[in-house]
Amino acid sequence: FMTSSIGLLILTGLRMWRLHWQRHISEILSLITLLVVLLRILEFSIYLPLKFEYLTQTQNAASYIAPMRKSYSKY
Repeated sequence: FMTSSIGLLILTGLRMWRLHWQRHISEILSLITLLVVLLRILEFSIYLPLKFEYLTQTQNAASYIAPMRKSYSKY
């Protein structure tokens, strides 16, 4: 008797839980899309400028190093 009632409780709990989640899935999805949009905005506002700055710095460093390499290759 106990096991069947426990099983029934678990089943009803799962059914209620599923209904609960179906109600919240749309909210969760909208939150996820909002997070993705925020991450994209952050990427474009922070990551890409930093990357561009890093690339220009490395290019500057390369342009500094290249003449030194040439002068060393003479010897």
